[in-house]
Amino acid sequence: MTLSNISVFGDSIGKGIITNGNQKSFAEKSAVKLFEEKFKTKINNFSKFGQTLAKTFKRGIIEGYIDKIPDKKDATVVIELGSNDCSYFWEGVASAPEKAHDPITPLKDFVSYYEKTLYNLKKSGVGVVCCNLVPINSKNYFDNVIGKVCDKNRVLEYFRGDYTTIYRHHEMFSNAIGEACRKYEVPLIDLRKPFLDSLEFSSYLCDDGIHPNERGQKLIFDSVFEFAKRYA
Repeated sequence: MTLSNISVFGDSIGKGIITNGNQKSFAEKSAVKLFEEKFKTKINNFSKFGQTLAKTFKRGIIEGYIDKIPDKKDATVVIELGSNDCSYFWEGVASAPEKAHDPITPLKDFVSYYEKTLYNLKKSGVGVVCCNLVPINSKNYFDNVIGKVCDKNRVLEYFRGDYTTIYRHHEMFSNAIGEACRKYEVPLIDLRKPFLDSLEFSSYLCDDGIHPNERGQKLIFDSVFEFAKRYA
């Protein structure tokens, strides 16, 4: 890994988006901005609101970008994706809670796309670093996100009355990232542990329960900083 040519492919967390009700804005001191300031470098941030690993894989977004890099050995790709893949089409769930529903990206497909992405990137010669998933507050997400797009009580029927299933489902995808990294010997930045270690977990998240706030972005940076110090 080098600190001179880093490209981040992530979702709204990587983009530094914070929410306040229906309003979205950018954190003044996102993890990416803090990293740029600390290491006096410029990051190519291709993170995008709503981005999924499935979309980047099917459209060849990461590989297409890498193909254009002349000196791949001096480039590093950071992948921060998965949170949107594990979400559901909530209106569909609410309309038929008695039926089976797949997440936006079924887990087996997510694993396949992730492993193929890692294989292709390692084969290209670039440095690869992955991030696991920032944990969610399932109660806030259930009330403040799902409850605004559909009948949350119908969704609760699907989850057999236990909204914490959302958290466990999210964790399965995070665990899958760790397993893929171990399989392909790719370094993993553990973004999850510092949030779980905190006695003030919810204070690091926006009210939607999924987006880190300014404090949460700083917590993410702290994890990235500890990882990057080995290469500075």
